[in-house]
Order: sequence, then C-alpha cells, then structure tokens
Amino acid sequence: MQEKQRQLIHLLKQYNKPISGSLLARQLHVSTRTIQNYVRTINAGEKLPVIQSSPEGYLLDRDAARTLLSRLPEELPQTYKERSAYIIERFLIDNCPSLNLYDLCDELSISYSLLKNDIQKMNTSYAYLHIRFYCRSNELLLQGKERDIRRLLNHMIQETKQKDFVDIDVLKDYFPEENVQKIFSIITGAYQDASCHLNDFAASNLLLHLLIMVSRLNYGEKLSGSSSFPSPAPVPNDSVSQIAQAVRQHIEEEFSVSIGAEDFLQLGLLIRSSFTSLSETSLEQLESALGAHFLRAIQNIIQEVERKYLLMLSTDHFITTFSLHLKNLTLRVQNHNQITNPIKDDLRESSPFLYDVAICIIQLMKKKGLVQGTISEDEISFVVLHLYAEIERQTENEKYLRCLILVPDYLNAAEQLSQKLLARFSDQITLTSVSAMEALPSPSHYDFLVTTLNGPFSTPREVVHISPVMTPRDYLAVSKAIERAQNRRSFDYLTENFSYYFSEKNFLVNTKTAQSGEKVISELSRLLQQNGYVDSDFARRVMLREAAVSTAYRGFAIPHAADMNASCNVIAVMISQKGIQWNGHTVHIVFLMAISPDMLIDFQMFYQTLALLLTETSIIDSLQNCANFEQFKKVLLDPHFIESIQ
Repeated sequence: MQEKQRQLIHLLKQYNKPISGSLLARQLHVSTRTIQNYVRTINAGEKLPVIQSSPEGYLLDRDAARTLLSRLPEELPQTYKERSAYIIERFLIDNCPSLNLYDLCDELSISYSLLKNDIQKMNTSYAYLHIRFYCRSNELLLQGKERDIRRLLNHMIQETKQKDFVDIDVLKDYFPEENVQKIFSIITGAYQDASCHLNDFAASNLLLHLLIMVSRLNYGEKLSGSSSFPSPAPVPNDSVSQIAQAVRQHIEEEFSVSIGAEDFLQLGLLIRSSFTSLSETSLEQLESALGAHFLRAIQNIIQEVERKYLLMLSTDHFITTFSLHLKNLTLRVQNHNQITNPIKDDLRESSPFLYDVAICIIQLMKKKGLVQGTISEDEISFVVLHLYAEIERQTENEKYLRCLILVPDYLNAAEQLSQKLLARFSDQITLTSVSAMEALPSPSHYDFLVTTLNGPFSTPREVVHISPVMTPRDYLAVSKAIERAQNRRSFDYLTENFSYYFSEKNFLVNTKTAQSGEKVISELSRLLQQNGYVDSDFARRVMLREAAVSTAYRGFAIPHAADMNASCNVIAVMISQKGIQWNGHTVHIVFLMAISPDMLIDFQMFYQTLALLLTETSIIDSLQNCANFEQFKKVLLDPHFIESIQ
C-alpha cells in the first residue's frame, strides 16, 4: 500500500460522517481523481468496502480498515505497551462495547496465550485506576467507573506520545481534527476574553481532558454524582467561573451535548489548576484565593528554603505566582490529575541544584500537611521552572555578555547595527562600538567582536563577520558567538577555581573490581571525613538524598546531601574503569559534593560549568581513563571540550 493511501485511511478515521473527495484531495495535496483511484485500490480484494462511497462523500468502515491495516507488518503493535494502547483505543476511541478475543489475535498477529498474558498485565498495570479487563464468552470487556475510564484514556494518550504531547497535532491521531481545532479555539478564546494567560503545557492538558469529555458525552457517558472533588477555590475577579462558563456554553453549542454538574465541576477544577499568576494581586486578594493558613505556610517554607540554600525568593512577584502554583499543585494531587511536563528529564539534567531545592519544598509541604501522596517528577519539574525563572530575573544583569561593534563610521552604521542586535539579543548582551579608525580596547573589556570589516584583527576574542545588512545567517552567527562566549566565561571560572574544589587527597582511582554506588559513597565520605570536611553522618545523609531521586547520569553520578554542613566546598572523585552499579545504571566517575552554606553562590557558579562539561561534551569518555589526579586535571581543563559544544 502506498503511503498516501495509508494517509487517506487515517484521515478518514478522524471523521464520523461522509467527507467530500475535494476536501480529502486538498488535505492530501492530490487531485479528486487520485482520491477515486486510491479508494478503488484500497477496496480491491476486500470482502466489504473499506471506504464506502456515496453522493455525500467517502466514509470509512473502521472495522474493515483495522483488519486491512493489521495485515501490514509495519502497522502492527510490536510490544506489550503498544498492544495495550491499541486495545484501549479500540474500547475508548472506537467505542467498542466488547472485543472478540480471536479477532484481536488476528488483528495483532499474536497467539491466544500471549493475548491472555497481555490482559493479565493490563489488569496489573491499570489496577491503580480501578480499571478491570475481563473475558466472557470469548469477548473482552472493560469495567470501571466513568471517571476512571476517562483517566485511563488520558493516561494512554500521554504515555504513548510522551514529549510530543504538547503539540496539539498529536491529539488528531485520537480525535477528529475538527473537534481538536474547535475545542482549542474555545479554550484560547475564553482565556483571552478573561485576560488570562495559559501556558502550552497547561493548554495541552486542558485540551486533552475536554476532548475526552466531549467524546464520552457523545457516547452518552456522563460522570455520576457523589463526586469526591472539592469545590473549586475562588479566584479574584472570578476568572475561573468566567472561563468555565464560557467554555461550557460554547462546547454545548458546538457539539450539541449537555455538560452536567459533575462534568462542570471537573471542568472548573481543571481551569483552576491552570492558573499560575494574577495581575496586580494584593495580599488580601491572595489570602482570599488561597486561604490565610496556606499562604502563611508557603511564606514560611520560602523563608526556610532561603536560609537553607541562601537564595533570595521573597519578592512579591515570586510569592504571588509561586504560591498560586503550589495551591494548584495540591488540587491536582488531591484529584489524581497531575500535569505532564515533556521537558522534565531535560530540567533534571540541566538544573540538578534547583531540582534539589524543589524536592526540599515538596518535603516541607508534606511536613506541614499541605499535600499528601506521591508528587510526580513532572510536577517537581514545574516547581524547578518557577525557581529558575525567579533566579534568572535576579541575576539577569550578571549574565550579560559584552559585544564590541566595529563598523565604518558612516550613515549611522554603528547605531543601526546596535538597534538590530538589541532588538534580537537585548536579554543577553550589552554593546560598545568603536569606529574603524580607533584602536581596539583591551580584550578584558569585551567578550566577542562583531564587524562588517574583513580584518585581520589582533585580538584573542572571537570575531564575527557580518554583512552590512543583517541577514538571518548573520543573526545565527551572532547567536552562536554569544553561546560560545558564555561557555568560555564559565570555563574560565572553572579553571580559576579548580584547586578550591578538587585536590589529590580527595581523589581515588579503582582499576581492579566493580563496585556498588553505596560502597563508593561510603568510601568517598570516609575520605572527606578524614580530611576534616564533613562529619561522620555525612554518608547517611547522602544516601537519603539519593533515595529520593537518583543522581546518576550518562556515565557519571553527582551524589550529595540535601543539607549543607561542610566546612567548605569540596568535591571528592572516584574513577572506576570497571564500572559502578548505580540504581540500574553503570557509571565510571562519581563526583561526591560537600557544600558549605557560607560559599553556596560560588559553588553554584562552579557547578553549572562542571555540569555543562559533563552533560554536553564527550569528556566522560576521556576522564574515565585517567589513572591519576594530574591526568584528571589535564582532561577536565582541556579547552577542547568546551569549544566542542555547538
């Protein structure tokens, strides 16, 4: 079967009514005659037409299409996860009340015993959702409350799509494209009318829930009474009520469904959970939205985190947005509706320090009784995003790079170029200009040079040659120069401070036997204790932190205690050529970090550069072969690696 013919089947799968050939032709970028030929080819050799033709257009026979596609090897689900998703989709997307076991075996090209084994696994996998798959008279049936069935569909779609989930086009694989577009427009319009912002992740989460709701309502499935959901917390200006009412009205009008009390309550909770900020919010408004007890508890947590990590977080802006986010988090956890964050793994790798701070905040919330149960890594990563945004605001001036502009002095060329650069890079650079007749300033006064001249130039700094009229290629060249200059600045800091963190007395190499992560932590902790940096309880506290979330990455681990009681910042290193078993991973280098509260800011700057090298370059491959401390230092401070970052 041609790829276009396969696309035609999947396109028709999105519609429940006949679609004209001209519309199909436009969407597939072919002629209507070609559509006719595709339909004729697809139906050839089939007992019943896969695509039915009528004066109204073309309509797909879903059962016949699935049987046809199941015979194509590349379309068959290959793993248990794929097969379970297929079965759930047959129940909940195609609205099949039951599935014949032998037909399923044929569709999936698997044995009866393997199917029964998959069903048993599915009952184990989805037991927490109170869902049960059971067999009766060679038919497979699905049992569960409507609320749990919707959660199952939500789970299946998010699990199978993972990082692409934030793209609404992904949802068109499961729901009619027309429905996706209509509901997305309804959501965005309601938020705009209420002058509220909805981020991409929250919008995708809300869109998915509403698509599921509309789909189930179309099949006559409503949520039953006696909801366990609490009433939505009030929001100043009643923005939640305004948005919920608007969404309800438009969905009922567009899809001819009736949203009952339970569905509307869930809708209000979903919208309430998407709020992360309020404009011009006073303390009284914030207390009204969150409750005085909750707000005071969050303020106390922020103060405790400030003392522990030496961070400045008590700004009005941060307290407002962060406390609202945490209140919404408690609602999501309480209602088993935690949001998926497709970039959680990237955040964990790029911001391990802030990840620790986020875990500390969650633990303090549990200690104060503000939240109960398991908090997903997705939700923790959203806390990291809030922390990162606040620190970025506070340190913005420190991260500016100095760009020197060198252009001929005519027609205000320097001023025009400056305006163009600042329009694109104002949050990254400051500008200084010199004319072609002037001598270049000392390299210590700028980080890179942008010029329209050919040179040569006597400077150790990077020179970016651009055209007199900034082109997209020129902007890209400047952007890459900014990134390289930032990397060089960070590497210079690492080089200057290397001896403050690393020393030969805190360095070990194991070339003989494989070890466990726990043994390495114990051995390095003992070394730091002997050298007077930590106390005898340090190893236990490191293991407690490791139990919360593993610090193993690709080839290395960076264990550390959650608290900061070291006498000074120091990093003990173990290199194992045989490998170290670490929570299911094999690592070859362990950086055990002991952190002093008096020098936390310096440590953060040092650690960011170290993490950049370890995660963005191939330096681990070279470090794991080092036989002594001098080789380790030579490799770590080799500028080749930082320069290799694209």
